Amino acid sequence: MTSPNALVRVVMQQALSATLEVDPEAAEEGARYVSVGRGVILFVAFLKGGQVGGDEAAMRAAKAVLGLRLSFDEASGKRVSVLELNGDVLIVPQASLGGKVSKGKSIQYHGNVAREEAKPLYGRFVQACQDTLAEQGHRGALRFG
Repeated sequence: MTSPNALVRVVMQQALSATLEVDPEAAEEGARYVSVGRGVILFVAFLKGGQVGGDEAAMRAAKAVLGLRLSFDEASGKRVSVLELNGDVLIVPQASLGGKVSKGKSIQYHGNVAREEAKPLYGRFVQACQDTLAEQGHRGALRFG
């Protein structure tokens, strides 16, 4: 099955540490969290209207954002990518990145791909990040929500 054409919108944020609740509190177990140390948080959404299939768009976006020189390395005095930093990566699905404010105070999500199409694209984005990190011999943690 081929994926729909899609645009990938990613917002990167530097982090010294971050914690994300991935499962709300269950009756006996309590909530489940994932945590990362120094690195980046990637908020990702998939939008309609891309020129390439969503799988290819996810792979391209993963390689692009992981290679961006966003973090400052004190040793070299230069900006480095999370790959060069061996920093942690936290990936968060964030559909609101595709939202548009309509009349009044509501947000419309008509530009996003459907949820059932977005879930496999998100999985492909996570896999592309894992593959890119492994290819580069990355030693930092990869977590996702």
